[in-house]
Amino acid sequence: MEIPNDDDFMLAGEEDLLEQLFKEVQRPEFEWKTVAAIALFHKQTCSQCTDEHKFFMGWFTAQEHRTDKFSRRLVKGMPPDANIQHRVEVHDQGIVPLCATCVLIDQAIGGII
Repeated sequence: MEIPNDDDFMLAGEEDLLEQLFKEVQRPEFEWKTVAAIALFHKQTCSQCTDEHKFFMGWFTAQEHRTDKFSRRLVKGMPPDANIQHRVEVHDQGIVPLCATCVLIDQAIGGII
C-alpha cells in the first residue's frame, strides 16, 4: 500500500498559491528595511610606524531586519531613496602588521621589515 504525501491532499491551484506566497515573503525588501545611507571608513593602526590610517570603503545602505531589530546588514551602494538619513561609520580594524606606507617603504629599500 502506498502512503499518500501532503501534495496528494492539496486542492487544484493551491500549490501554485503557496509557492507564490513563499516567494513573496522571501523577497529581500520584505525582510529588510532601509534605515540609512552610510559612508563607511575603516581605521587601522600600523604596528611599525604607529600611525593611524583611515580608508573610505564606499557608500553602503544600512538595513534593519523586519523581525529582529538587533540584526542589521550593510549593502554596497547608495539607497534609491534620497530622503534617507546619511551617516558616517568608522570600523576600527585594530593594529595591523604593516600599513600601505610601510609596505611601500619596505619595497623601496629592499625588504628590511
